[in-house]
Amino acid sequence: MSLLFIFLPLVTLFFGFGRVHAGYLYCGNMLFLAILASFNLVQVFFRGGIKKLDLGDILRVGPDSSLVVSLGVYLDFYSSYIIWVVFTISFLVHLYSTVYMGGDPRLFTFLTYLTLFTFFIVVLLVSPNYFNFLWVGKG
Repeated sequence: MSLLFIFLPLVTLFFGFGRVHAGYLYCGNMLFLAILASFNLVQVFFRGGIKKLDLGDILRVGPDSSLVVSLGVYLDFYSSYIIWVVFTISFLVHLYSTVYMGGDPRLFTFLTYLTLFTFFIVVLLVSPNYFNFLWVGKG
């Protein structure tokens, strides 16, 4: 479930592209992600502990490969709480923007950038090491 709410904003970009009423699709997805993040927050709170997922080694440095840099996901209570806050505020901003910019022809471009911003904020929140910060910064 941890990877689901991290990568679901990217799925929304592909389904919402070019649709007439895609603004409400973006809002609905952010509401679903806020609810999913709240379930994750409750699960982490009651079960305690840390969710850690290693996605693989990216770089090995040294003659004996003693330094290993890997990509992964690291979720504890604090990062789960901040992710819930990010998705809740992102839902409210998406909803306000959809209503406020209802007649604007560039609404979907704005919502796309806003969804990408939310995705990158969540990736920064769940990154377990500094290398992920650098990877997101180049993207």
